[in-house]
Amino acid sequence: MVMESATNLDGYGGAGTMPSSSTAATLTESQLSARLQDAITPSVPLDLLQKNVVDVFVMVLQDDGESSVWVASVMATSLALSDAGVEIYDLVSAFSVAIIPREHINLHNAKVDRLSNNGNSMDVDVDDEEIDGISKANPKYCLLADPDEDELALAYAQKHQKSKKNNISGGVITVAMMKNWKEVVFWDQTGRLPPSVAMEAAELCREGCTVMHRFMRQALIGKDVEKKKIT
Repeated sequence: MVMESATNLDGYGGAGTMPSSSTAATLTESQLSARLQDAITPSVPLDLLQKNVVDVFVMVLQDDGESSVWVASVMATSLALSDAGVEIYDLVSAFSVAIIPREHINLHNAKVDRLSNNGNSMDVDVDDEEIDGISKANPKYCLLADPDEDELALAYAQKHQKSKKNNISGGVITVAMMKNWKEVVFWDQTGRLPPSVAMEAAELCREGCTVMHRFMRQALIGKDVEKKKIT
């Protein structure tokens, strides 16, 4: 069996066409397609589907960050294969977590406050209680589940927001797994993170995959059947 996937961020180019925006968009789509195939292929018993070709086309009309669009594409592809009757070992659910240094959040809030104050400088003191998702392993970091584009920008903002004193930088961890098999089929990490923070973020990803897997099952077999199985 040959399995191929194509991701179109354009939304109107159609299958097999090149996006008209830029070369960077083409590179991003190629990377997303390759990562998508890496995550989905382990869930398909290729040896049982010989002399078959499966083409997966993902059309993205709007996204809120590269991480979120890939996570949604993985789950949509897994659901589409199952709904089409393609035999799979298990549904593949995915989840991502952004690890953001609290210093980055403080600087971001200060910038927003200056803009709202017509560019005038002002002292900004952010209370710890106002910051969500403070890491239990290291309180210098915040863990944000299912990050949007702005939160991903904070996690990736290492060059101009890196602390010269503490040398702290952020990152993003993305995990895809087959929940029933308890097998991780894809792991991606960006940024230099303390091992304890990375493990905490990975555990949060695993919990997110478990929750999303439940929603995926409900979408396929219905809520009533799922409730009967649980009870």
